[in-house]
Amino acid sequence: ITQLLLLLLLPPHLPHSPSNSSDAGQPALAAGHPIRHFLLRNLKINGVERFHRPLRPSPVEVWGDETPTPAASLIFLLWFLAAPGGGRADDPPKSVLILSPPWINVFRTDSVTLNCGSPDPSGDVTQWFHNGTVLGIQTPSYSIQEITFNDSGEYRCRTGGSALSDPVRLDVYSDWLLLQATGSVFLEGEPVVLRCHSWKNHPLYKVIFYQDGKALKFFHQNSNFSIPRANQSHSGSYFCSGSMGHERFTSSVFNITVRARPPEILPEVEDENVVSYSLLMHTDVPDEEEEERNHLDYENVPNS
Repeated sequence: ITQLLLLLLLPPHLPHSPSNSSDAGQPALAAGHPIRHFLLRNLKINGVERFHRPLRPSPVEVWGDETPTPAASLIFLLWFLAAPGGGRADDPPKSVLILSPPWINVFRTDSVTLNCGSPDPSGDVTQWFHNGTVLGIQTPSYSIQEITFNDSGEYRCRTGGSALSDPVRLDVYSDWLLLQATGSVFLEGEPVVLRCHSWKNHPLYKVIFYQDGKALKFFHQNSNFSIPRANQSHSGSYFCSGSMGHERFTSSVFNITVRARPPEILPEVEDENVVSYSLLMHTDVPDEEEEERNHLDYENVPNS
């Protein structure tokens, strides 16, 4: 963005001194502004593709013999600092939103606490967002007692100088039995924990967990079902059943997706800063005809 602003602010040409004109008494042709030429040829779009001016220069846009002025050198320095890795500070780390208990789906009247953590200890004020609306809570812990349907939705937070956290969705239900989960989408190797939750925490026994209709695990007394390291075979539709009193109940289906981890992408080594510094020291930049020759060489419950 800084490079684009510099490009817009620079004049398209630098005037020659009249003494350099080939025809006495005639105004000299304006040489192409060397910094502007450099920015145009080296500006990167989204860090991937280069933006080139037309390779055939117009008669008035040719490189002159001017020595960069102090102001021009300052503009080069600003471009250098704005280039990737050229002194620009990294984006601040994100805050982290954690649910306690960790379930992303709960019963109406359950209690939930949202905690906002931040690696930046400089600030003591926390901002909370619910479905994009700022809440009047400024503490790092936000407790909801007897949650309602209106509390369903997407939550985010931010503490101190940290960036906004990733969204965490909380859904509220009303039924006799609910299969609770710590998430709905996981990466391979992450743990998955499921819980068969009864309305009002009534005693539950003879609990069975199912995946895609097949029984996975039986507990005589209610207990959590854990997958320490998930893989793609654990993707599927889950539900649970259990006995309360003399009746047996079955939860609704909860879908879980386990995705493959993306391959690690090593950062591309950039040499733009070296080029920028070199241009600050040398004015003998190749002309656009040489650029053209080089360029041609390299051609994804109950109801309430």
